[in-house]
Amino acid sequence: MNFKTKNMKPLFTLFSLIFILSITSCSEEKKIERVLHRTGSWQVAELEWTMTSQGITDTSLLQGVISGSETNAGTFFFDKDGTGNYAITYNQIPKNGFFRWSVNNSGTVSIIETTSLINSIINTTLSWVNEDYSVFQEAYSFAINQTGEKIFTGDGGGGLQIFNAGETFLGQYGVVFDYIKLVEN
Repeated sequence: MNFKTKNMKPLFTLFSLIFILSITSCSEEKKIERVLHRTGSWQVAELEWTMTSQGITDTSLLQGVISGSETNAGTFFFDKDGTGNYAITYNQIPKNGFFRWSVNNSGTVSIIETTSLINSIINTTLSWVNEDYSVFQEAYSFAINQTGEKIFTGDGGGGLQIFNAGETFLGQYGVVFDYIKLVEN
Protein backbone atom coordinates (compact mmCIF):
# COMPACT_ATOMS: atom_id res chain seq x y z
CA MET A 1 0.00 0.00 0.00
CA ASN A 2 2.87 2.31 0.65
CA PHE A 3 4.01 1.80 -2.97
CA LYS A 4 0.66 3.00 -4.33
CA THR A 5 0.63 6.06 -2.09
CA LYS A 6 4.09 7.13 -3.20
CA ASN A 7 3.20 6.81 -6.89
CA MET A 8 -0.20 8.43 -6.55
CA LYS A 9 1.05 11.68 -4.97
CA PRO A 10 3.03 12.82 -8.05
CA LEU A 11 0.13 11.87 -10.34
CA PHE A 12 -2.35 13.69 -8.15
CA THR A 13 -0.10 16.76 -8.10
CA LEU A 14 0.31 16.66 -11.90
CA PHE A 15 -3.42 16.31 -12.56
CA SER A 16 -4.17 19.08 -10.05
CA LEU A 17 -1.70 21.40 -11.78
CA ILE A 18 -3.18 20.64 -15.22
CA PHE A 19 -6.70 21.22 -13.90
CA ILE A 20 -5.75 24.58 -12.32
CA LEU A 21 -3.97 25.72 -15.50
CA SER A 22 -6.93 24.79 -17.68
CA ILE A 23 -9.29 26.77 -15.46
CA THR A 24 -7.11 29.87 -15.15
CA SER A 25 -5.82 30.04 -18.71
CA CYS A 26 -8.00 31.36 -21.49
CA SER A 27 -7.78 32.10 -25.17
CA GLU A 28 -6.57 35.35 -26.68
CA GLU A 29 -10.11 36.09 -27.91
CA LYS A 30 -11.52 35.88 -24.39
CA LYS A 31 -8.80 38.18 -23.03
CA ILE A 32 -9.58 40.77 -25.71
CA GLU A 33 -13.32 40.45 -25.10
CA ARG A 34 -12.74 41.16 -21.40
CA VAL A 35 -10.65 44.24 -22.25
CA LEU A 36 -13.40 45.60 -24.52
CA HIS A 37 -16.09 44.86 -21.92
CA ARG A 38 -14.22 46.45 -19.05
CA THR A 39 -15.16 50.04 -19.84
CA GLY A 40 -16.99 49.83 -23.12
CA SER A 41 -16.06 53.32 -24.34
CA TRP A 42 -13.02 53.89 -26.58
CA GLN A 43 -11.88 57.21 -28.09
CA VAL A 44 -10.84 57.40 -31.75
CA ALA A 45 -7.50 59.06 -30.99
CA GLU A 46 -6.21 58.97 -34.58
CA LEU A 47 -7.88 58.37 -37.93
CA GLU A 48 -6.29 58.44 -41.40
CA TRP A 49 -8.57 58.12 -44.42
CA THR A 50 -8.72 58.20 -48.22
CA MET A 51 -12.02 58.97 -49.94
CA THR A 52 -12.95 58.49 -53.60
CA SER A 53 -16.13 60.12 -54.85
CA GLN A 54 -18.12 60.15 -58.05
CA GLY A 55 -21.36 61.93 -58.85
CA ILE A 56 -23.61 62.36 -61.87
CA THR A 57 -26.05 65.27 -62.18
CA ASP A 58 -27.98 65.25 -65.45
CA THR A 59 -25.04 65.00 -67.88
CA SER A 60 -22.23 66.24 -65.58
CA LEU A 61 -19.72 63.79 -64.10
CA LEU A 62 -17.85 64.79 -60.94
CA GLN A 63 -14.94 62.73 -59.60
CA GLY A 64 -12.32 63.17 -56.92
CA VAL A 65 -9.88 61.55 -54.51
CA ILE A 66 -8.92 63.19 -51.23
CA SER A 67 -7.18 62.01 -48.10
CA GLY A 68 -6.54 63.34 -44.63
CA SER A 69 -6.19 62.59 -40.97
CA GLU A 70 -8.07 63.46 -37.80
CA THR A 71 -7.36 63.37 -34.08
CA ASN A 72 -10.04 62.90 -31.45
CA ALA A 73 -12.35 61.83 -34.26
CA GLY A 74 -15.09 60.18 -32.18
CA THR A 75 -15.89 57.15 -30.03
CA PHE A 76 -16.68 53.45 -30.21
CA PHE A 77 -18.78 51.79 -27.51
CA PHE A 78 -18.63 47.99 -27.14
CA ASP A 79 -21.45 46.16 -25.35
CA LYS A 80 -20.93 42.79 -23.66
CA ASP A 81 -23.44 41.09 -25.96
CA GLY A 82 -21.29 41.61 -29.08
CA THR A 83 -23.05 44.78 -30.25
CA GLY A 84 -22.10 48.44 -30.03
CA ASN A 85 -22.27 51.84 -31.62
CA TYR A 86 -19.88 54.46 -32.90
CA ALA A 87 -19.71 58.08 -33.96
CA ILE A 88 -16.77 59.41 -35.98
CA THR A 89 -16.06 62.48 -38.08
CA TYR A 90 -13.72 62.56 -41.07
CA ASN A 91 -13.40 65.32 -43.69
CA GLN A 92 -16.13 67.14 -41.70
CA ILE A 93 -18.49 64.22 -42.44
CA PRO A 94 -20.21 62.87 -39.32
CA LYS A 95 -20.78 59.13 -39.42
CA ASN A 96 -22.49 57.04 -36.77
CA GLY A 97 -24.03 53.64 -36.59
CA PHE A 98 -24.66 50.42 -34.73
CA PHE A 99 -22.50 47.36 -35.19
CA ARG A 100 -21.85 43.74 -34.25
CA TRP A 101 -18.38 42.77 -33.14
CA SER A 102 -16.52 39.50 -32.65
CA VAL A 103 -12.98 38.28 -32.01
CA ASN A 104 -11.39 35.60 -34.20
CA ASN A 105 -8.70 33.06 -33.26
CA SER A 106 -5.84 35.43 -34.12
CA GLY A 107 -7.22 38.14 -31.80
CA THR A 108 -8.54 40.45 -34.52
CA VAL A 109 -11.73 42.27 -33.58
CA SER A 110 -14.12 42.43 -36.56
CA ILE A 111 -16.66 45.24 -36.49
CA ILE A 112 -19.51 45.08 -39.02
CA GLU A 113 -22.03 47.92 -39.15
CA THR A 114 -25.66 46.80 -38.86
CA THR A 115 -27.26 50.22 -39.39
CA SER A 116 -27.01 49.93 -43.18
CA LEU A 117 -29.70 47.22 -43.50
CA ILE A 118 -32.17 49.19 -41.36
CA ASN A 119 -31.47 52.40 -43.32
CA SER A 120 -31.92 50.63 -46.66
CA ILE A 121 -35.35 49.30 -45.65
CA ILE A 122 -36.50 52.72 -44.33
CA ASN A 123 -35.19 54.63 -47.35
CA THR A 124 -36.65 52.24 -49.89
CA THR A 125 -40.05 52.41 -48.16
CA LEU A 126 -39.95 56.23 -48.06
CA SER A 127 -39.00 56.41 -51.75
CA TRP A 128 -42.19 54.51 -52.61
CA VAL A 129 -44.25 57.05 -50.64
CA ASN A 130 -42.53 60.12 -52.14
CA GLU A 131 -40.89 59.74 -55.55
CA ASP A 132 -38.68 62.80 -54.91
CA TYR A 133 -37.20 61.18 -51.80
CA SER A 134 -33.52 60.27 -51.80
CA VAL A 135 -32.58 56.63 -51.50
CA PHE A 136 -29.23 55.79 -49.99
CA GLN A 137 -27.45 52.68 -48.88
CA GLU A 138 -24.20 52.31 -47.02
CA ALA A 139 -21.99 49.75 -45.33
CA TYR A 140 -18.89 50.08 -43.11
CA SER A 141 -16.57 47.65 -41.36
CA PHE A 142 -13.38 47.78 -39.29
CA ALA A 143 -10.70 45.31 -38.16
CA ILE A 144 -8.64 46.17 -35.08
CA ASN A 145 -6.01 44.43 -32.95
CA GLN A 146 -4.82 45.12 -29.45
CA THR A 147 -1.41 46.80 -29.72
CA GLY A 148 -1.05 48.06 -26.16
CA GLU A 149 -2.63 47.68 -22.74
CA LYS A 150 -5.35 50.23 -23.52
CA ILE A 151 -4.84 50.63 -27.28
CA PHE A 152 -6.32 48.99 -30.38
CA THR A 153 -5.21 49.87 -33.93
CA GLY A 154 -6.38 48.74 -37.34
CA ASP A 155 -8.13 49.81 -40.49
CA GLY A 156 -11.51 49.71 -42.18
CA GLY A 157 -13.62 51.06 -44.96
CA GLY A 158 -17.06 51.75 -46.27
CA GLY A 159 -19.18 53.05 -49.07
CA LEU A 160 -22.27 55.14 -49.70
CA GLN A 161 -24.58 55.33 -52.72
CA ILE A 162 -27.22 58.04 -53.10
CA PHE A 163 -30.01 58.35 -55.64
CA ASN A 164 -32.14 61.48 -55.56
CA ALA A 165 -35.04 61.20 -57.98
CA GLY A 166 -36.19 64.81 -57.52
CA GLU A 167 -32.87 66.30 -58.62
CA THR A 168 -31.85 63.44 -60.93
CA PHE A 169 -28.64 62.86 -59.04
CA LEU A 170 -26.63 59.71 -58.54
CA GLY A 171 -23.58 59.76 -56.29
CA GLN A 172 -21.32 57.30 -54.60
CA TYR A 173 -18.19 57.38 -52.54
CA GLY A 174 -15.90 54.93 -50.91
CA VAL A 175 -13.69 55.59 -47.94
CA VAL A 176 -10.73 53.58 -46.73
CA PHE A 177 -9.72 54.11 -43.14
CA ASP A 178 -6.01 53.50 -43.61
CA TYR A 179 -5.34 53.69 -39.88
CA ILE A 180 -7.56 53.90 -36.81
CA LYS A 181 -6.34 54.06 -33.22
CA LEU A 182 -8.75 53.45 -30.34
CA VAL A 183 -7.71 54.39 -26.79
CA GLU A 184 -9.64 53.39 -23.70
CA ASN A 185 -11.63 56.28 -22.18
